[in-house]
Amino acid sequence: MLSTYLVLLALFSLGESSEEYFDHQSADWHCRNPIEVSCNDNDCAKTDDQERTTMDLLFSEGGALSYGAYEGFWQGKGRVLKTEPFLVIFLEDAPWSWPPHRETNKQNILIALDRKDHIAVVKAGGWAHPFVCKALR
Repeated sequence: MLSTYLVLLALFSLGESSEEYFDHQSADWHCRNPIEVSCNDNDCAKTDDQERTTMDLLFSEGGALSYGAYEGFWQGKGRVLKTEPFLVIFLEDAPWSWPPHRETNKQNILIALDRKDHIAVVKAGGWAHPFVCKALR
């Protein structure tokens, strides 16, 4: 448990705007992707396990989110589009945490969570991932 907390703390310490939008203590859900899926105009494909990057997703029922990948994360306050039967959150033009790519790496992020089985589907840029989530509250 302590190691998970330290990983999350390190994740939220990246970039100069880490506290600008999202206080990680307010997260209601923590999610990890068991597989990585990349999509283009014609197809989607699973990334080989050796090349896969595990991503972290933390978000609140109110729409605040942080989506970590590689050396940084996107974060912001999204709009809650629906609460039942799925929690659906959309964040437009989420800024990237790493300053050299803050503007050029913005992404629209869509999260759909089924609270019954704790499975979420996240669409961000060329990624379309299933996530396994844990309720934090």
